[in-house]
Amino acid sequence: MHENELFLLNKKLQPKGVVKWSPFDALDRFNKSIKEYDESLSNTDMITLSDEKAQEINLVLSNIKSDQIYEIKYYNNSSYITIDSHIKKIENNQLFCNNDLIIKFDLLYSIRNKNEYNQ
Repeated sequence: MHENELFLLNKKLQPKGVVKWSPFDALDRFNKSIKEYDESLSNTDMITLSDEKAQEINLVLSNIKSDQIYEIKYYNNSSYITIDSHIKKIENNQLFCNNDLIIKFDLLYSIRNKNEYNQ
């Protein structure tokens, strides 16, 4: 048999390579289903913070040090994003992070000083 021979697959002539890999089409459909499921999970409503959680965030914000790295979780476009960043400054109820990222306080879900946490 020659590698370039054509085989009948789904009522169409296809190169042998296509026939050889056709069973893995099920994996493509599986991967597509997983991606759709992940997207449905990431499209979430913003969580209302408890008083305790808000106090926790305020405590960290009141002790910000520009030379420290913080793990920040915030709400953005129907999902929560977690980043590690230095905080350059706090102004007008906003965090000014590395890479010119600005996060409004009301979008914060959590913030912690990674340097203190890792010690």
